[in-house]
Amino acid sequence: MVRAMTVGGWAVWLAGCGGGGGDTVDGSVLDTGATSATATVDLGPGPYGVAYAGTDIGVDLREASSVTLEGVAMTGYVASAQEAPLVGTNSVVDLGGAGALVWGRWSGGTMAGEYYGAPPFTWAADGGLHYVAGAPVAAAPSAGPTVWRPVATTQVTRSDGTLAPGVASGSLGVAFAGPDTRIGLSLTLELPGDGTYVVETTGGSADPSQSQVRIESGGLFRDLGGLQTTGGAACGAYGCFVAISGLIAGADADQVGLVVHLYSGSGGAPETVSAALVFAGE
Repeated sequence: MVRAMTVGGWAVWLAGCGGGGGDTVDGSVLDTGATSATATVDLGPGPYGVAYAGTDIGVDLREASSVTLEGVAMTGYVASAQEAPLVGTNSVVDLGGAGALVWGRWSGGTMAGEYYGAPPFTWAADGGLHYVAGAPVAAAPSAGPTVWRPVATTQVTRSDGTLAPGVASGSLGVAFAGPDTRIGLSLTLELPGDGTYVVETTGGSADPSQSQVRIESGGLFRDLGGLQTTGGAACGAYGCFVAISGLIAGADADQVGLVVHLYSGSGGAPETVSAALVFAGE
């Protein structure tokens, strides 16, 4: 089932929303078998930003010349001749789209296309590749929304797919300052059978001006391992690194999509933990 809700004046498509008590927006209520053949999002002519995290592939951010969509499901992107992955036999789950962003997770199959000559990645149904993709703002403005609300998340997964998915939640703040724009985060990733991970930038979402996560170029941002946290197996005895990548999008810079990846040792290893989150400003 695909259902539309309105958040901050723009339509949000949520795949497989369930449960009572009104609309909820975390991955725990997304039907991982859902499709969205009836929903569409127009990302415009590009260029695009693709943030991804997950099993084997690790975590990163790409400028892409093309993004292929089926409804709101991203089925491939092209960043270069060496990086042009396709969904292959995977399902696209936890998916949705709004405004200038789409999000989801490839899982339960084998990737096709090209990824730097690596053998095709095969992902478990409870693991996979989390992504947020869309059309970032050309340049971060000096002012923008001051209130942000969560729109949706993918379910939290462990890279080896041996645990049932969990729930991501939290808050975000943006300190707009042109090329010195910073993104403040206060996030919680809960993974049953593993642990609870808390991710917070300096100042958290309440004071994003102190954050380590800042604009890299245009509307793209990333911090690959500058943050640390503790929690379950991903962190071992000494804590783990937190990698964040994402983009600011929307005509009024009123959308933020990001992926978070927790690891000790190397990104994408069997016990790493990943999720994607989307926020709307007003």
